[in-house]
Amino acid sequence: MQPYKDEYWTVTASNLSQARTRLAQPDVTDQPKYDDQVVVDPSQKYQKWQGAGAAITDATASLIWKLPLERRKSLLHELFSPSEGNFSLIRVPMASCDFGSGEVSKTQFYSYDDVVCDHPDLQLKHFSIGEGLPGAENATKDMRYMVPVLQAIIKINPNVKILATPWSAPAWMKDSGKIENGGYFRKDICRQKLLTCYAQYFVKFLQTYQKLGIKISALCIQNGPNFKTPGPSMNWTMEERTSCLWLVLFKTRLISGF
Repeated sequence: MQPYKDEYWTVTASNLSQARTRLAQPDVTDQPKYDDQVVVDPSQKYQKWQGAGAAITDATASLIWKLPLERRKSLLHELFSPSEGNFSLIRVPMASCDFGSGEVSKTQFYSYDDVVCDHPDLQLKHFSIGEGLPGAENATKDMRYMVPVLQAIIKINPNVKILATPWSAPAWMKDSGKIENGGYFRKDICRQKLLTCYAQYFVKFLQTYQKLGIKISALCIQNGPNFKTPGPSMNWTMEERTSCLWLVLFKTRLISGF
């Protein structure tokens, strides 16, 4: 079989065609390299396949919402309509993530309970996913882009499943006092009280989104645990992960019925 006629190049940052350096051309065929076979037995069933989809970050939601109305409808229909793309899973951040809308600077990373670190809000009296009507120009936090985009998707595909994940706990819960650049749970507050409060934070998130017609099907307690980044991120000890996971399960399933 003749090799495919692909070409491979390196280019400069300015993409000047005269500055290209030609690379050695590999021989590529459609013949398998190994004789291994994959045997599928449809009579033997394991875990149920939940579906496939994509992540919708702050950046994604803002770009989608800023499209002209008809183009937005067309895009979402193409991706999520059961008769077209039929994406059935979405992963969304709980509050700020590392892919922001471009309108949020480092000083504006947000959680759902932003208070000063000297006044910890263990009762979550200041919990809020944002103010204003969904999609309104004066709306804040999730209400600006995330909520209206998810509402539009659900109208197209009511069966879509949503997985929610925080990139960081509120800054006042952390020893760093910041949402960004990692940081552990603070040690000057009883750990059980703090983790119980954080579990309730998840419950309030679920309840608030449900009131807006958005059902969250699954939760993950942390995106990239111990992956410290310049954006929203958080470090966890193994003991904290275990305790918090149990508390979130207890609060959301046994008490709140989610």
